[in-house]
Amino acid sequence: MPYSKLRWFVVAFCATLFAAAGNGVFGQTRYLSGPDSQPQPGVPKGDIFSFKLTSQKYYPGATDTIIVYVPAQYVADKPACLCLGFDGPSFGGGFEVRDAFDNLIFKKQMPVTIGVWVTPASTPMPDPTKPQRYIRQYEYDATTSDFGDYVINEVLPALAQQKTKDGKAILISQDPNDHMSMGTSSGGIGAFTLAWKHPEFMHRVFSAIGSFAAMRGGDMYPALIRKTEPKPIRVFLQDGSADNPILASGDWFQQNQAMEESLRLAGYDVSHCWGVLNHEGSTAGSVFPEAMKWLWRDYPKPIVPGVSANGTLKDVLVAGESWRLFDQVSTTAVALASDPSGAISYADLAGIVYKLNENAKPSKVSAVDGSPTSMAFGKDGSLFVALPSAQKIVQIASDGRKSVAAKDIRADHVIVDGKGGLYVTEPGLHEELPSSVWRIVSGKRTLIDTGIRYASGVALSPDRSRLMIADKHTHFVYDGILQPDGTIQLRMPLFWLNVGDSTTDGDWTDATDLAMDVARNVYVATRMGVQICSSDGRMTGVLTLPGGKVSGLCFGGKSFDTLYVISAGKIYCRKMTHPTVPNFVDTTAK
Repeated sequence: MPYSKLRWFVVAFCATLFAAAGNGVFGQTRYLSGPDSQPQPGVPKGDIFSFKLTSQKYYPGATDTIIVYVPAQYVADKPACLCLGFDGPSFGGGFEVRDAFDNLIFKKQMPVTIGVWVTPASTPMPDPTKPQRYIRQYEYDATTSDFGDYVINEVLPALAQQKTKDGKAILISQDPNDHMSMGTSSGGIGAFTLAWKHPEFMHRVFSAIGSFAAMRGGDMYPALIRKTEPKPIRVFLQDGSADNPILASGDWFQQNQAMEESLRLAGYDVSHCWGVLNHEGSTAGSVFPEAMKWLWRDYPKPIVPGVSANGTLKDVLVAGESWRLFDQVSTTAVALASDPSGAISYADLAGIVYKLNENAKPSKVSAVDGSPTSMAFGKDGSLFVALPSAQKIVQIASDGRKSVAAKDIRADHVIVDGKGGLYVTEPGLHEELPSSVWRIVSGKRTLIDTGIRYASGVALSPDRSRLMIADKHTHFVYDGILQPDGTIQLRMPLFWLNVGDSTTDGDWTDATDLAMDVARNVYVATRMGVQICSSDGRMTGVLTLPGGKVSGLCFGGKSFDTLYVISAGKIYCRKMTHPTVPNFVDTTAK
């Protein structure tokens, strides 16, 4: 690596010694600035201007000051790269981002980059004598996608309406490889979250003294990074060994070290500079120019995902395979199922059922009365469709004839076993009422479980020894031991899922479909992607999708080794190492 960890240690340590010697106080003096952090003769200065923006959707009533840096080399007919910053363009004590950008852009050590800093917002109170509500932590420390959505959907459109001091229009590149984020403290974790939640928008991160601590979920990042399939992000971290060691939210320096180790193990291009000072900005300011050279090295070569050391991901993912979008598919897909040949069908919000044809437009095969929540094939090719609003399950025979397989049931999910019986989940009519799990054979209904908060997806293990039931409104997937009569015993919340962070969807996973492969890995469609659990319940892997939330999944293909998912109404697929055994196959037959 061009900039090794040893180099960063030597630079930081020598700078500290030099500063300490000059001031007579060892260990707590500020770091010094180098020539790239200071104005230089002959280097043209970029302009800075600002404007106010009041959020209309994401932080209603909150007003930010948006500070904009435009380099002298910017020309209006060529889109510039973007630096999206938190707080303002200064590390304090004379360390100005503007000076570093002026020098580095002039020397062509980084591309022509427009800097945009979103300062912390506050909301005015009806009584002007009362202090304003300050929302910096809500904006910056939250691990939701809200701030990134705000930047993409409100800040950048507002920026596009501005002009430079000499009247040029502001034109920003749309390529995520041309975008970086930066910030210190809460802004440091905010800079990382922006890229983590929006890798389709942001690929480079500078995080200084980041608050990856137990305040709004930031302490979960090291574990999630290890579990999640790598994203195309390059990260530079900075912190000091005396940074907030005794706060209730944790030791911040230890958390930053954990971030670096997790990113490295997960295959990311990551570097760092560990200083010896506390929660201050001079360390970051002193190394900022070198960090920029590292972040922008090899530009415009694109940043690509690395290879994770995560054992689960290495086991289930096929090298070179990634998610593939079926371009012709509707953007309103709500349910998936694979037939005995491995072909995929899906239903849309309007209740139209389509067969998904490779390299061709989907073909309409039927329509049902209502919006489906789940579909499942039987071994004879019959398709069962759950219609909770109509309180029935419709059966569509292979010749297209329709009949009612069950009525007076608000089925959320349905599967068919190898003997032709149905397993059906039915949430309670109200949140405080428990769900029911039914087994239906030839129209006869048997209650086999109750008490789960919101039973959703259901699946059989390949050896048919267990029945798994997802609980949409908790962390859990339940596991029961199947009995010869199709009922279950000893049900327990065996599988634990990550919830993620959302301000709108509640403190739950939104788990829907699930499946177990022949290696006994369990795949669950959740709000944060496809979560993968080992058979003993540990969540060990996460596959993310461009649309974020995954609302449905199934295995298909001739060998049932291709995973199909619904994300933002679109259908994606990728080949996996291990196949599944479809629920409708009777593996217990002798």
